[in-house]
Amino acid sequence: MIKKVFWASLGFFLLTLIFLGVYNFAFKNNTSNPIADPEKYAAVQAEKETDIPTSSLAFEVFLNESVLFPKIEEQYLFYYSLRDKTLKHTTIDTKKSDTLFGALPGTVKRVLWSPVSIGALVLIEENQSSLWYYTDFRNQSITPLRKELSRLSWNTLGDGIYYIYTDPATGARSLNTASPRGENWRKLTDLDTNDYFVSTIPQSSQVAFWTHPDGLEESRLESISLTGEGRRLLLSGRYGGDYLWSPNSRSILISSVDTRGGSNPSLGIVDENGESYRDLLVPTFISKVTWSKDNQTIYYALPSAFVSGTTLPNDYFGKPIYTKDTFWKMNLKTGRRERLVPLNEIAQAFDATDLFLSPDETRLFFVDRSTNKLYSINL
Repeated sequence: MIKKVFWASLGFFLLTLIFLGVYNFAFKNNTSNPIADPEKYAAVQAEKETDIPTSSLAFEVFLNESVLFPKIEEQYLFYYSLRDKTLKHTTIDTKKSDTLFGALPGTVKRVLWSPVSIGALVLIEENQSSLWYYTDFRNQSITPLRKELSRLSWNTLGDGIYYIYTDPATGARSLNTASPRGENWRKLTDLDTNDYFVSTIPQSSQVAFWTHPDGLEESRLESISLTGEGRRLLLSGRYGGDYLWSPNSRSILISSVDTRGGSNPSLGIVDENGESYRDLLVPTFISKVTWSKDNQTIYYALPSAFVSGTTLPNDYFGKPIYTKDTFWKMNLKTGRRERLVPLNEIAQAFDATDLFLSPDETRLFFVDRSTNKLYSINL
């Protein structure tokens, strides 16, 4: 009798192994699917990584409409409604939405909300050309900006903007500042003909600019004072570099790829001077990361591995490629990582972007890039 039980148990064990082997081969190594095993990278992260499942968590669809470019400010959530083609806001608790600015023409490609919530800069594509507009919520006016302006960014006070100006005759570019309507402009520094991103550095009198993230080119991160003085190079040499400052501006996160044209993204960190680089062993993009108020915790979506031959970040944003993300947080001081949602509670594929925390940091929000639905995770 004991022998029969033994052989029956052994047979069941072998059948289980065969089933798991077939499952892994058929699904995890499916070369026809550009999305590989989402745990491939997480499994080989730092030895001190700790996978700590939390209590039962769920994804909540926060709004019943598709949104773009969400931003949270105190009790309000600002967003662009794809359904209504309007700029709206809603209270976090009641979810009662109100229209801030009526229907916009053309296709909205980008929205930059004013830090003081009185208006927004909107990039609109119409008749195969794009143009920035300033929308003022107070008097319901919309002002077109010059077509030579690109890569806009608000200053910290919300009473001015920074932008790249391209000379239509020579193609030469410069970094400038002006009022939100483009008046009283002033050049800060000359640039070359490369495309640049621009961002105000938090809690500082500096503005940063860096070459458009391109996995085939080495990036350059520079800063300059608001008066146009003290231009300096902070960091260079990383392919496809993109950057995100901590709330106190003392640290800078960097997403890049390890080699020219590489398919392995990497997240690192440097100090405010661009020094003391440390690889965080987190293969993700800046668009999938957000800082906590404590300046030492980051929340991030970890994408599935990319197939060999993919050029990042070019192909991810250009084709596009959709990922299947898992969700984590990391203490940068200790290196400890925690999983936010157990794998068995992720019932669908999410390609998370535009991550941000609620004011009390009890919820993590993100937009699913493939559906434009806004989700939240209870923390």
